[in-house]
Amino acid sequence: KILDCKHGSNSFKFVNAVYETILEKAYSLIQPKGIINIAEIPDFINLRGKENYKSGIFCIATLGKKISEESSSLFSAGEYLEGLLLDTIADQMLINLTTSMYQEKILPFLREKEVGVSYGYIPGCQNVPIEYQRYILDLVGPEAKNEISITEGMMLNPVKSTAYFYVMDKSLPIRKMDRDCNNCDMKDCK
Repeated sequence: KILDCKHGSNSFKFVNAVYETILEKAYSLIQPKGIINIAEIPDFINLRGKENYKSGIFCIATLGKKISEESSSLFSAGEYLEGLLLDTIADQMLINLTTSMYQEKILPFLREKEVGVSYGYIPGCQNVPIEYQRYILDLVGPEAKNEISITEGMMLNPVKSTAYFYVMDKSLPIRKMDRDCNNCDMKDCK
């Protein structure tokens, strides 16, 4: 679906056969890890309309370096279809990881504390400065720094990693979902 490869098209059987192999490879390569930290929102984080909120939930999620390295290796070897499929599968796995973190860890915490959250803020999207990634990485502590780093250009390494946060307050609703696709600025997302 994400690649617009439809059942019945000329390429479907070929892509589907490669997909099954790449999916197995993806499962063998991922090293999923998620770290969640609750902290005060620092003064430099300026979110329009959210200035009065004091607490946040800061998160890092990664699939580990093996899957990122394999994706790069496939593209370098000229295996573009395999590389594209692995990259696309890894993107969806990362989304699934962040959703699981919300559903299994954050949502029960919110219900227990009777506090709500905003939808997730992702540095580099929704007018949230990408530099906030460095703060989130510093905040989650040494546990993440051993596995995730950040480049001078503010890119996370391994590539299949993400840093994000939620504003938390009693005045906000306890949301069943962690993201609002209707207000997302990534218009080409499938």
